[in-house]
Amino acid sequence: MNIMLRALTLSAVILWLASAAAQAPGPLRGLGGAVDPRVPNFEGEVRAALNGLRKPKKLPPLGMDEALRAFARRQAEAGAKGEPAAQKSDEMIKAQNLAPHGYRLQYAFGTKAAAVLRDLKQDNTLTALITEEHVRLGVGVFWVPDDKPYFQVAVLAVREPDPMAGRTGLARAETDPVMQAAASEINKACYEPALVKNPNFGGNLIFQIVIAGAGEVQSAKYLSKSDNAAFDTCALEIVNNLRFPAPYKGKPVTLNHPMHFQPPQGERKVGRLTGDQVTRTFGGASYDFRACFESRLKEAKPGLAGTITLALTVAPDGSVAAIHVQEDTPKDTLLTEGVLARARSLKFPPPEFGAEAKVVFPLRFEAANPPK
Repeated sequence: MNIMLRALTLSAVILWLASAAAQAPGPLRGLGGAVDPRVPNFEGEVRAALNGLRKPKKLPPLGMDEALRAFARRQAEAGAKGEPAAQKSDEMIKAQNLAPHGYRLQYAFGTKAAAVLRDLKQDNTLTALITEEHVRLGVGVFWVPDDKPYFQVAVLAVREPDPMAGRTGLARAETDPVMQAAASEINKACYEPALVKNPNFGGNLIFQIVIAGAGEVQSAKYLSKSDNAAFDTCALEIVNNLRFPAPYKGKPVTLNHPMHFQPPQGERKVGRLTGDQVTRTFGGASYDFRACFESRLKEAKPGLAGTITLALTVAPDGSVAAIHVQEDTPKDTLLTEGVLARARSLKFPPPEFGAEAKVVFPLRFEAANPPK
């Protein structure tokens, strides 16, 4: 005979107690069977049988929660003895805060786990809870050594909250390393070539990426992009080929991620002159530089020769804003002063991008017919 008690319905508890008293196999003898060595074995068999309900959904098997097992054992014993505690399970569960998110407590008895499971499965609420993803389980058994011995069984299933509820399916700790690697690749493959064309180029990008169930990028687009179409296209292509960890439960995740690109000089703009512009400008003053050099040759320095390398800052209007000597191998003060004086008056084309440009230019001096 199989009798079930549904812990959430007080009337069911009372009916179970009345039925057990009327139909029990006989006077209960030798109670105290919660410590019988057969008890943990049968508890394990019932747990294994319940875990069989989870296999069709490919859910991992439930372990035995020791706190829930201890409570279930007390309930199984109280039920076998007909004690009032069996009727107060709801109050005790609340008092002990065992199941703040919901539970199901069910009873059965028998000597075979399969038969016990068959009876427990008649409770659809218990079956549904056992097959949820987040649940804890306690199986408590009390051995009743009656004329026809049996196990009194109590099963307590407790719902647990989804640990990812209200959170994205991927944590920042999982997505940030992927996006940091992407930023490095974008910097090398896309940003550095863009700086060659415009040394002042920088921008803020915001990607919206849909990460599919296996971690591949399902789609990617810009929420914000730069004014450089070639750079934007290059960066988006890299993002489209990223691979992330698989999202929680394989559900697609939308990631909004910013990237900031700034040139080496920061917010300060720099101008640029082409090599041809610089060479032509210095070439226009070559006669003056040569005259200065030849003047020093005539002044008792027939072996004078070497290179004077000038570093100039060219203003937005093309004038020389600053100048200094970077290299001076002739080491002739008057020659150097004469070269600097002429270089200060150079007039370059206005630098590209409307800002100051840095120029370094070497002037090589040697006699047309050096003495032998």
